[in-house]
Amino acid sequence: MVPLRPVQFLGLLLASFLVLFVTSSLWPSSSFSSPSLSTSPSIITSPPSKPRPPPAIPHKAKRVAIVGAGASGSSAAFFLSRAAREAGLKDGALEIVVYERNNYIGGRSTTVHPYGDLTLPPIELGASVFVDANLNLMRAVSEFGHRLVPWASGDEDDSLTIWDGTSFLFTTSGGLGWWDKAKLLWRYGYASPTRTQAAVASLLAKFKDLYDPEWLNKNGAWADVEGLSKGVGFDGLAGETTKEWFEEEVKTSERWVEEMVEAASRVNYAQDVTQLHALVGMVSLAATGASSVQGGNWKIFRSFIERSKAKLHLETEVTSISPLLDLSTGSTRWLLHTNSTSTSSPPPAVVEEEPFDALLFANPWHQSKVSQDEGLDGLFGLMDAIPPQPYIHLHVTLLVTTASRPSPSFFNQPPSTPIPRTILTSSATHRHTGSRLPEFQSITYHGEVVEGSEEWVVKIFSYERRGDEWLRELFGEGEVVWVERKEWDAYPKLPPTSTYPPIMPLGNTTSFYYLAALEPWISTMETQTLSARNSVGLLAKTWWNLDMGVCDGIVEGGWDWSC
Repeated sequence: MVPLRPVQFLGLLLASFLVLFVTSSLWPSSSFSSPSLSTSPSIITSPPSKPRPPPAIPHKAKRVAIVGAGASGSSAAFFLSRAAREAGLKDGALEIVVYERNNYIGGRSTTVHPYGDLTLPPIELGASVFVDANLNLMRAVSEFGHRLVPWASGDEDDSLTIWDGTSFLFTTSGGLGWWDKAKLLWRYGYASPTRTQAAVASLLAKFKDLYDPEWLNKNGAWADVEGLSKGVGFDGLAGETTKEWFEEEVKTSERWVEEMVEAASRVNYAQDVTQLHALVGMVSLAATGASSVQGGNWKIFRSFIERSKAKLHLETEVTSISPLLDLSTGSTRWLLHTNSTSTSSPPPAVVEEEPFDALLFANPWHQSKVSQDEGLDGLFGLMDAIPPQPYIHLHVTLLVTTASRPSPSFFNQPPSTPIPRTILTSSATHRHTGSRLPEFQSITYHGEVVEGSEEWVVKIFSYERRGDEWLRELFGEGEVVWVERKEWDAYPKLPPTSTYPPIMPLGNTTSFYYLAALEPWISTMETQTLSARNSVGLLAKTWWNLDMGVCDGIVEGGWDWSC
């Protein structure tokens, strides 16, 4: 879910609908597939080998600071350690230090156990699933030995409905039988689903270039997001709303976009098709092979940190940064100042007396205390260099209830009506008539706490806090026996745009890299790893003259995992 998002379950359900009407021939032979967990992690055919260039400068000890231990920060540490080995650095020649203000690794990927009981299966509170197209995450599962679990709600009832605040727009009975197929065809027609699948397939085929060693070796790390978007053929997609793009370019019906596609955009990014740019709207539908890591997706990011051998400081917030200018070389080094966020007494001390040769900033800049550092901003003008990025503030309500289904009366239905256990939403009716908006983005049942317990785990996403009285109305005679509430800035607001934050806000001579630059382009766990790999590629080229997409070097699979 929370976003970085990465893609939530609704896209998977839509994919199931699309398969009903479209043969596999609509998907190009170059479509992504996940690497087998029992075979070699090699994913893309290697390009012809070529002589390796000599290092640009003599190897010497370097220190790199990474601010943030989410998907981008943790994977940056991992790729940087691989790049150092590829450059021939010995142990101790590169020190990586990661700072994380929370007490856990994973950023917006975290889990909660019902009742706080660690013996019960955890539930993803944040970024819930990734998909076959996410090759870095799929490869991490393979190489780190994690168990990949195909996505399922955890509930045997796979019925689904779309709620507009006053009525149900479309409801399946479960199993996608002939009656559901007939209803889908009757309401949306044949053309819209098939054209949507073709458009998503085309998007994935272009996205594959980002993992192709030949393409990477030819193009190298990109210096700006605009160049990346144009290079992979997405230029213009982010310049229109999802609604405009689907209706004008994909030629789908308005009803399909405002109901089916919007249900996906609201559960994945908490934004309507009239608000969200088309590139992310398409991404929200690319859900083939949706999976998660058993025990929590955060395990991937913990493994990134462990494999990198980075020094990790949890509960440590970077509050200010002092640049140290070397006038003789024109280079800049960085001295970081931190505060402990630990509630323990006394809090652990973090002392880093030596400056860093490079700084990879993996947190949203304007959400950090560093952005308030007037001295740093006065020297470099970073507040102007990095434009503000507003985020959707989302409330997540995770609960356990004795109600096997939501109450029919909450949805103005007769008492005997079985309400589906997956409820998605659209605000299209409100836009057209001014009717009541849905009070939530989604409600999903995730199965029983323990099989046979007759207690169900339920997750609710909403813009506002949903209190106990609202929950009692939602579940009727069922009792809510446990609640965990979380609110956070879950997703970036993603309106149409043609400009993005700079990857190197201070130019290419300061070794300062902004890993959150891709957030307004595509916000997922996977694209965060791609952003990290790219910034490491820029740094490795500067320091060690390393190219991307070289498959005959020291590190098996290429330092950038492209081979």
